[in-house]
Amino acid sequence: MQIIAVILKDVLTALYQFFFPSLILTFLGSFFYLHCAASMETGTGARAAFSAWKRAFLTSLTFRRVTALAFFLSMILFRTLLGRSVTANPLKTVIGNFGIWVTNAKGVRSLTTEGVENIFLTMPFLLFLLLAFEDRFMKGKTLGTVLLKSVKIAFLLSLAIECLQLLLHLGYFQLSDLFHNTLGGFLGGLIAWTYARLKKGKR
Repeated sequence: MQIIAVILKDVLTALYQFFFPSLILTFLGSFFYLHCAASMETGTGARAAFSAWKRAFLTSLTFRRVTALAFFLSMILFRTLLGRSVTANPLKTVIGNFGIWVTNAKGVRSLTTEGVENIFLTMPFLLFLLLAFEDRFMKGKTLGTVLLKSVKIAFLLSLAIECLQLLLHLGYFQLSDLFHNTLGGFLGGLIAWTYARLKKGKR
């Protein structure tokens, strides 16, 4: 029960801190997708552009999924890079922590939810990525293929973030983060594939 309370507190804190910046970045990113990838005619002027965005959001399931994907990607960037303070030694704890308990220099054990949070960081991202581009990533693919692709994407995303943290001295480069982020990608791929199969079965 204690770990659930701590996770809930940390998740709500992250949402409170980065929700509006992520929302703004998501809005700009979805506009980019709307005008470039979707090639949608919007007319001229700010009102026409906002109307086109609203119409696409209300009528296109794919656009809503892309918007959700952009939001979670923005949250990941703010949580791991943009919202971090400068660290003197980013290689201080390379191994990291693979469990839910951590022991400080004085030998005192305390509960940590960092691993669980890292799993939930990439799980929704991979879920919406696969659903937003379902034809490319999942159509006609076996479960093993989808999971392998999910693990690869999550690992590369996490590796890029960890390397940027190392180069920019933002946070700590940790192997445990790579593991938990990759595990989150695996779970996100599993959920997306299961959802797609259930939806296909209903049809």
